[in-house]
Amino acid sequence: MAATAGGGGNGGGGEERSEERGKGAPAKGGGGKSKGYKAVTEEPCEEFGAGWIKQSKERIMPEGKGKHVDHFYISPGGRRFDSRVKVLRHLGLAVDPNPAVAARAGGSRISDAERARRAAAAEERRQAKAAKKVAAKEAKQAAKERLAAALKESQAVAELEERAGKPSADVRAPTCERPEPPGQLPLPLAESRTPGLASELVQCWAFACAFSGRLTLTKFSVDNFVAALCRPGHGSVLAELHVRLLRALLADTEQLRRAGQLPPPLDAGMVVQQLPPPGVVSAANWPEVLRAVLWLLPELHETEESRSALAALQRSDYPDLSVAHKLALLTPLTERCLSVETIRQELADNESRRKELARELREKQQALKRDEREAKA
Repeated sequence: MAATAGGGGNGGGGEERSEERGKGAPAKGGGGKSKGYKAVTEEPCEEFGAGWIKQSKERIMPEGKGKHVDHFYISPGGRRFDSRVKVLRHLGLAVDPNPAVAARAGGSRISDAERARRAAAAEERRQAKAAKKVAAKEAKQAAKERLAAALKESQAVAELEERAGKPSADVRAPTCERPEPPGQLPLPLAESRTPGLASELVQCWAFACAFSGRLTLTKFSVDNFVAALCRPGHGSVLAELHVRLLRALLADTEQLRRAGQLPPPLDAGMVVQQLPPPGVVSAANWPEVLRAVLWLLPELHETEESRSALAALQRSDYPDLSVAHKLALLTPLTERCLSVETIRQELADNESRRKELARELREKQQALKRDEREAKA
């Protein structure tokens, strides 16, 4: 039995909630004290009809806990109700006959149609919750099945490889045999003994391959690059490579100024006395443009090898240079091109792409771990 706080003569209908007790039993006479209560009063409650009685019982409360009164309503036939709501339901009334109580309750009670609508809405929410739980269970089961299938497939592939001693035909992508790397570059014997020559050659070749798209350069293999360096005369590979590098460098003359140019010596025999625009560089005049540009690069005057290569370029034609001198001139040219705006943009794009791929990899790894956890759950 729930009681109303601070009760008085007008107990609120909506505030009184407890189980109905003593249905059909006659009410006990009022006026005396009962167990748990220190005062019991009764008064007529004619708003429900003649013969109705309102019984108020004040509870025995600890000191300092205030006053608590329980209200009961007794019909003329002696049936006891512990709330006005139950009395209204018993009498079939939709509105409380007491205007003050009806105003506090919102003016009207919930109709049977509204009660049915709310019950239907609650049932619909319950069914939606149950359907969501079933869908989550099915998704979890599907994740378990996918993981089990992947593990089974990988185990089958591993067994096939172990039996055959090599990857099976189903999982091996290429159908032709891949050639083994030669282990050394096909350089002439005298050139191959030069310290650091192989690393410079691979460095220049890797630069050309990495930025071939930005430089609009035709890709070539390392073997073709070695053959072009060793072949007498002007080859198409070296000609295209130098033309693209010189054009990229001359397109950003501001970068050359910031790097600190060195004036060419007065006795340097150069046909090109000033740097031409990038569009002028061609397969026919690139050696002369190369002489003019290389004299401006400070790094070509720092080491004995670079100075020797630059002096050799001034004395003879480019095809007559040794492989070591060609690479000594080409390496600083590629390094300087890393400061060109177009190459810097390519590096920035590659870094953005790397971060994007790393993010996609992390997401896939997290999804795989999530599937594993769901499968183990």
